[in-house]
Amino acid sequence: MNIGVMRHLIHIQAPTAATDAGGGKGEATWADITNGEVWAAIRPLRLEERYRAQQNGADVTHQVVIRYHSGVTRMHRILFGTRALHIATIETVDERNREHRLLCREAQ
Repeated sequence: MNIGVMRHLIHIQAPTAATDAGGGKGEATWADITNGEVWAAIRPLRLEERYRAQQNGADVTHQVVIRYHSGVTRMHRILFGTRALHIATIETVDERNREHRLLCREAQ
């Protein structure tokens, strides 16, 4: 793992259930699952990489690399400044539980 490329501070967030005034389901909000910010390497995918990912059924725009975190799932999102990146796929690099490679799509 090249720590020097992890120069972006992000938040990993999970949806939280919200209720409206009538007791029904309200619009979901997001809350951090980590204690503060996490260092990450964020890279927009090149056109051919995006095309390859779409062949596998994933509409992705960015690759995010973070240290391994056992709680990260596809239900989470990455908050990078004001931009939200929704996780499409998670890869544990070399199956060594040291880092995750996340393929994400940017929310519109």
